Amino acid sequence: GEKCELAFRGHETEHPRIKKIPAETISVPDFYGNVCVMFHRTGGSRESFCRACIESWLNGIPFVTEKEFAFPEIYGDGVLRSLLCNDENEFIEVISQLLDSYRGDREIYDMFCNAQTRRYYELNLNGRCWTAWEHFLCPSTCPF
Repeated sequence: GEKCELAFRGHETEHPRIKKIPAETISVPDFYGNVCVMFHRTGGSRESFCRACIESWLNGIPFVTEKEFAFPEIYGDGVLRSLLCNDENEFIEVISQLLDSYRGDREIYDMFCNAQTRRYYELNLNGRCWTAWEHFLCPSTCPF
């Protein structure tokens, strides 16, 4: 199917290039298969590290978020830092650049996708997240 321009989580915003997809109306594989950019604003939740961030990274979708809470530490000091925004104007600017690259030569878009993948493995998020749940999910094979 045709990819939508943007999915969002967090605050409502109106913009002609944004297609809103409520999370409960589409399956996870269909959702990530139809999204080319995601952004997350914590709003009142102050959710500093959301699952959607990692899911986006693993699905090769640039994830634009706030320059607050745990995100600066997670994104590190490299190129991903420019996906962190202070206000709605920065969100719109960054998202517009990503969408233009997605439709054009894809150089900038692909650079962020590759950087996200590298950062995921650099942080060893798979091992760190799994280790915390391993004992509960498979206690018979857990060594402790």
